[in-house]
Amino acid sequence: MDLRIKIAQIIQLQEELESKGYEGNEALGIIQTAAMCMLTDCLSENYNGQPYIRIHGSIATYEQ
Repeated sequence: MDLRIKIAQIIQLQEELESKGYEGNEALGIIQTAAMCMLTDCLSENYNGQPYIRIHGSIATYEQ
């Protein structure tokens, strides 16, 4: 996938998290944690292709 598309998706996700009330660094922390989990699963061949960040109203969680 084109890196520019991924960057645009990250920016969009950060904006969505910030609109839910998360501060800039807090939103980035959620994104970074989810990305690290995804990378670990990709390296261990456990990644199932599903998103790692779920937004439920004003609550964002990362899931494995």
